[in-house]
Amino acid sequence: MGDDHRLVGTLCPDMKLNLERSDPDLVTAVTRSADLLREGRGLLLDIVDRAEVRDAAAAWTGRVNTVTARTDRVDVDVC
Repeated sequence: MGDDHRLVGTLCPDMKLNLERSDPDLVTAVTRSADLLREGRGLLLDIVDRAEVRDAAAAWTGRVNTVTARTDRVDVDVC
C-alpha cells in the first residue's frame, strides 16, 4: 500500500465486532479487534464494506489479513 497511505501505521482500537459471513445460514461471529491481531500479521479491518479498500490490500494478501465486520462504534470506519 506504500508508506504514504493514510492507513499504514494507524492504531486500531479494541472493539466488539460482528464478522460478516458469506453464508446467511451461519450465525454471525462476534469477536474483538484485538483477537484478530493475535497472528501478528497486518490487519485491514473494513467496517463499512468498501470494495476499494479491500482492492488496495489485495496485493498484500500474503502479509495482511482483510476482514469485513460491523461494530456499534460510530467513530471508526476502517482501521
